[in-house]
Amino acid sequence: MAQVNVTRPTHKPVSPDSVKDIGIPWKTIAAGSGRKGLSRVHGALKAGGSTLFYAVDDAEAGRAGMGRATSTPVAMARNKLAAELHKGAKANLDLVEKFLKQLCKENKRTCDGNEPHALHLYMGFDEVDVTDRAQAAGLLRQLKDAAGRLQEFSRSADCNQMLHWVAEAWEAHAKLLEAGLPQSDTTSARTDTVAHDDATGRKRGESQTMTTKESSATRAPKSPKAPELERSPLGLRNAQEILRRTSLRDQLLDALQQRDTSAIAEVLSQIPEGVTALEAYLPEPVANRHYQDLHQSVRAYAAMAQPSQSLTAFVDYCQYREKARLYVQQHMEEQPDTFLSYELRMRDICTELNDLHEVDVKSRFTTLALKMKFAQQQSRSMDEHLADQPFASIESILQKCAILLDHRDNPSVRAFRDAAKAALRVRTQAGPRMRVALLVNPVDVREVRKSAKKLFAHAMTTMPSYPLGDDVPRDQLVSMREKIQSLLLEWEADDSVNPLNIFVLRWIDQNLGNAL
Repeated sequence: MAQVNVTRPTHKPVSPDSVKDIGIPWKTIAAGSGRKGLSRVHGALKAGGSTLFYAVDDAEAGRAGMGRATSTPVAMARNKLAAELHKGAKANLDLVEKFLKQLCKENKRTCDGNEPHALHLYMGFDEVDVTDRAQAAGLLRQLKDAAGRLQEFSRSADCNQMLHWVAEAWEAHAKLLEAGLPQSDTTSARTDTVAHDDATGRKRGESQTMTTKESSATRAPKSPKAPELERSPLGLRNAQEILRRTSLRDQLLDALQQRDTSAIAEVLSQIPEGVTALEAYLPEPVANRHYQDLHQSVRAYAAMAQPSQSLTAFVDYCQYREKARLYVQQHMEEQPDTFLSYELRMRDICTELNDLHEVDVKSRFTTLALKMKFAQQQSRSMDEHLADQPFASIESILQKCAILLDHRDNPSVRAFRDAAKAALRVRTQAGPRMRVALLVNPVDVREVRKSAKKLFAHAMTTMPSYPLGDDVPRDQLVSMREKIQSLLLEWEADDSVNPLNIFVLRWIDQNLGNAL
């Protein structure tokens, strides 16, 4: 899409009640990321099981004049596009192109340059329960696949670009929804590309097949299926359940440290049978702990009992997270000026939350609430700063906020939690936005600066992954790396460029080199 130099208009906040935004064909739970999320039935269920559509309003977005509530034409065109693509082979391509042109028109009117303006469907995915989350992810995959089959169908380059943006947004949301599901709620047998990282020894292109159940030779003793235990991490906001899983994590780490195979088996027997990703099911590993020797315990357990891929992956993840924490700490000590861009109070609260054990959170309530308040006073955009910081897992922050709020309600803690929820969504878009920013001509340098920090922060605080996605064609990877290296040459010769921007972009360049 050509560069468009327009002045971003000031949108008048729209009352949620004035927006009739037909959203998504499944029931949402407390949809909306704002303080008051509304979900209303639209239409009636017809005989034969026709799909119900729900009108979903994000009250906070309405007050801020952003997102879905900003522009009714955007909402209408986006939802009509989704409904048409949902027809599959029966989709009317003329209508698809018409709706895309409407989105392009609104995008040019409301945005600077090539940045898409909240065009993806809002899913309320923070609050959707396990069953609905699986259905939501399935629909998103269908929409993304339908959009993918139509790539380059239009004579309009703008329409093709817009379809690509929307498809990538759906794909990003689907991955987020699927990330924490018990394996039985995803496909019966799915092959996932494993992220490259030196700590795991895996390379790009290697894959592992994850099935609904492990074979009888590798499965741990049959475990309970308590409904609360089967909730995925993305929905884990119950303080008591968080502490219960914390206890399981600590027991497992202690058993591994002591090489007690019977204790390992006992802990694994308490994990629901459908859960194969322990690193997603259990809270984040404890910081400042040695994990180097735990693989010896895993091998001993495999020899004495049975091999466990999920246990091996969990230990890999623990090692990676500690390695990433030390990497950030080392570079902060060696290049203190580079990390001055991270606001001191934000860095302080995030570091403390990362290092603090879940059991000790309540005893630090007063101090943590005060630090959260100070961080909010210093930060103009809390969600952006939380998405940028590489000091703590956002999921861990959300869980520790849940423990604090279970102990005592506090407006500063609630505001910090809400900002962390928004930061989680912001991070999911960083990869797709970075790819678009690098592939357009000229390069969208502003978006590269913004997204690069989020990609680095994501890699330092969660699962290892390819910075720009694991499904990017090689020719695009080569092109993006060439543009990154060209930017690095310009930035390194310019004293006015923030050293942090150079640091994180150099890190992405190195990781792209590993992937090629």
